[in-house]
Amino acid sequence: MHLFYHPELGKSVTTLEGEEFGHCTRVLRHIEGDQINITDGKGLKVLVTITQINKNELFFAINQQTVQERPARPIQLFLAPTKQQERMEWMTEKLAELGVASINFIQCNNSERAKLRLDRLRKKTLSALKQSKGAWLTEVNEMISFSDALQKSTADLRLLAALHTTTIPFKSVLTAEPSIDLFIGPEGDFSPRELDQALAKGMTIVSLGDQVLRTETAGLYVCAAAHFAHQTN
Repeated sequence: MHLFYHPELGKSVTTLEGEEFGHCTRVLRHIEGDQINITDGKGLKVLVTITQINKNELFFAINQQTVQERPARPIQLFLAPTKQQERMEWMTEKLAELGVASINFIQCNNSERAKLRLDRLRKKTLSALKQSKGAWLTEVNEMISFSDALQKSTADLRLLAALHTTTIPFKSVLTAEPSIDLFIGPEGDFSPRELDQALAKGMTIVSLGDQVLRTETAGLYVCAAAHFAHQTN
């Protein structure tokens, strides 16, 4: 059954408008009497029946309501964006399908990009939410400095992947902690000063193996591994 999104769903809303209305009625051709699911992206999901369709909105009656608790072991990714926006969009969509809690873009010394089209990235998370039939929308946050990201990171397990001679294998420290923050640097890696800052903040610097991964590949890899660790413990 198709899933649609309304951020104000929990406030006695009984209509669907805008892009979601157009997708529902003009693309998927739903009609009065059809049943659909709607979520607010914050855990609430309802099964509704479409009761009326006008030119710019549809009305619905709620049949069933469920609340899905926030994932018990949230995963946050802190990542320096690549030069190509398209690569970030691809990664964002896949991370949202995995249920990553938030994606936080960071400005590093070797960063290739200072700005991102957050509107396009957020559309990717919404598309992934609906495709995966989820109830929690992945947050895509404004870009912040590396030092601010270190301050923001407060998870139980905090790992930074780097090309560094003294790093330890990622798999050896990945555990099913209640929460995990994962840091991925730019194509030129984190600078020595940034690594010193991370160590001073108590972060663990890890290696992702002998092969050098693209930034978006590394981001997807660490989040998928953390997701698997959480699912199997």
